Amino acid sequence: MLQDQLLSSEKGYRTTGLWVSVAHVVGMLLIIFGSAFFATHPEPVIMMAEMVDRESSALVQTIKTKASRDQKQEKKDKIVTREAATSQEQAATKTVAGDPAAAPVHMPDASASDLHNPKPHYPPLSRAKGEQGTVLLKVCVAHSGAVDSVALAQSSGFVRLDRSAQDTVERWKFHPARRGGQAVSMCYQLPIRFSLDQP
Repeated sequence: MLQDQLLSSEKGYRTTGLWVSVAHVVGMLLIIFGSAFFATHPEPVIMMAEMVDRESSALVQTIKTKASRDQKQEKKDKIVTREAATSQEQAATKTVAGDPAAAPVHMPDASASDLHNPKPHYPPLSRAKGEQGTVLLKVCVAHSGAVDSVALAQSSGFVRLDRSAQDTVERWKFHPARRGGQAVSMCYQLPIRFSLDQP
């Protein structure tokens, strides 16, 4: 009886030992295959982190490039506006060549409130795309104050802004240029600035 129990216990230990060995072998196989699988297929989390890092680097670079381009354009706009203002001041105070006694010439004026000239329309698509700059127009004003012609002297770099400035100024009315008390026809350069800060 005792011998039967010992044989039964020994048989149970062997069975348990066999199962433990099988479990170890299966575990080792899983570790080996798992290592091989993850070595050839990196974890999606790591790949996702790399993708996010690449996209954020590209976004930062795009923002830096746009900021640099905007700063250059703003400097260029300031220079153009300053040059136009200087040339207008010089033209306003010059005298007629060969006649030192002649009266100073005053430039045409479109800014007077009694003229009711509308501001150039800021195209919504240009605003949405962040387009801004200064359009320099060559405007010829008749002695009556009517616009004879409008031509593009320097582009803002954006066709929509250039077109809006030209279309608007063609419909403007002016106080004509004056030499002394007399109205005269004159062509001059008129800067029209489009800035995203404008309402």
